[in-house]
Amino acid sequence: MKLETTKRSALAFPAKKSIPRQDLGEFSILIFGREKIGKTSFAAEFEDALFLMCEPGGRDLEIYQKEVVDWKEFKGYVELLEQDRSSFRTVVVDTADRCFKMCEEYMLKKMVIQHASDEDYGKGWSMIRDEFASVVLRLLKTERGVIFTSHAMEREIKARDGRKYDRVVPTMPKQAREILEPIVDIWGYMEYDPQEGRTLRLRGDSQVACGHRLQNHFIGVEAVPMGKTAKQAYENFVRAFNNDLTDKPSAPAGKESKLIIRRK
Repeated sequence: MKLETTKRSALAFPAKKSIPRQDLGEFSILIFGREKIGKTSFAAEFEDALFLMCEPGGRDLEIYQKEVVDWKEFKGYVELLEQDRSSFRTVVVDTADRCFKMCEEYMLKKMVIQHASDEDYGKGWSMIRDEFASVVLRLLKTERGVIFTSHAMEREIKARDGRKYDRVVPTMPKQAREILEPIVDIWGYMEYDPQEGRTLRLRGDSQVACGHRLQNHFIGVEAVPMGKTAKQAYENFVRAFNNDLTDKPSAPAGKESKLIIRRK
């Protein structure tokens, strides 16, 4: 039997170095924090955002939102976003916890098993991870800003020397965290602060899991003051991204922050 081969264009090395992106709207973000702290309302401040609501949470917000009931539907919206590159500049997956659970339920049904461990040698979990990762990558490749939200919990960590300590991490299953945490550009923990109202931590340590990979942005910023409103949170986040964050929690009266956002 003659096998068909897929034609590919000739491979070539790049002729010049890539240019670092400067638009906040082109990066992927994972925001996690306590329930009702304002993650969804903060995400609603981003430009032209579509919310894929995998669980209730945006009923009091004036946003473009679609309720997602299962993984098949979620994949359908990703396909629509692939086909229509002009609609929406930002996609918010709220929450990534429930989104991964939908993927797990879909794959268990497809494999005709009750639990991922029913497949030998970790094959069940591997297939679920591969399915989730492939669709997430498709979403990221639509060249939109993508925001994933998750809740927060304390998890006991055991060090190599046997010591145990608690660390604040997203509530997503381990398999989802192992996919999203390395792949997103910005990974922030939103917490309450007695002075600023709330802060968004961008530098992790042994107590909190978070961080980012942007060498030209958030220079010298370990935590962004998020204020008490969604508008303050967004303005300060943009200013921190632009390396223009001062001691003041928001822009001076009568002066708007310079937003670096891709626009059509």
